[in-house]
Amino acid sequence: MQWIHSGEAECRRASRALEVVGQRWSPGILIALARGTERFTEIAASVAGISARMLSVRTAAARDRRAGPPHGRAHHAGGAP
Repeated sequence: MQWIHSGEAECRRASRALEVVGQRWSPGILIALARGTERFTEIAASVAGISARMLSVRTAAARDRRAGPPHGRAHHAGGAP
């Protein structure tokens, strides 16, 4: 195994990402998004057992934390680039 030395800022970013991903429902939401699901109702239908309120809470938290693609990577949701 090779050890990777990370800086303090990189560790903080990783810690924040894991806090979000580690919350209940977040993995299911991320899987639905990775499969191309875009509409709120489609995500809710894809994640068994999640209420509309909880989905709203999780998506708002992700938005508020500015969860998005890592710096330096472009995110393209569809259509012409």
